[in-house]
Amino acid sequence: MKRTASFTGGPTIPTTGPALAAAAGVKARIVAADPREAGAREMLNLGHTLGHAFEHASRGRLTHGFAVSIGLRGAGLLALRQRLFSAGDHARVLRCLKRAGLPLCDRAADVRAVERALAVDKKRLAAAQRFVLPVRIGEVRIGMAAAPADVRDVIAQCTRPPSAEELGW
Repeated sequence: MKRTASFTGGPTIPTTGPALAAAAGVKARIVAADPREAGAREMLNLGHTLGHAFEHASRGRLTHGFAVSIGLRGAGLLALRQRLFSAGDHARVLRCLKRAGLPLCDRAADVRAVERALAVDKKRLAAAQRFVLPVRIGEVRIGMAAAPADVRDVIAQCTRPPSAEELGW
């Protein structure tokens, strides 16, 4: 029996299958090798820092997965600003998320509420917010700082749909 999920406004996508099983296997191996999240496991947080802030600020309106999808876009935008990530790879990630029926923005988000949620993130180190940022598909850098103005701009950008240029069209 094949399970599927339908996302509001999006296609029905498979929730089981070889790709999902392979991804779950990779995650399980990483978690088992780093149970205290002191090394390689941190890379699994790609998209989660901003995603958790959007999720918290939405007060339950956004599911975790939807919020992380928006957070993935935000991480890509921060990496673009730091010249770590190519526009082509960013567009490829966004098109994959879009094809899966996942959101790329939250038009209802309050930018200040997202900023406040980010300020109390449980993984924040002292006064500094750190991010997992993509370098290329399949490679990230962990513990990356970002200028507060850039973070604010990216949060605001994630309240609007991506432009055709951002999507690589």
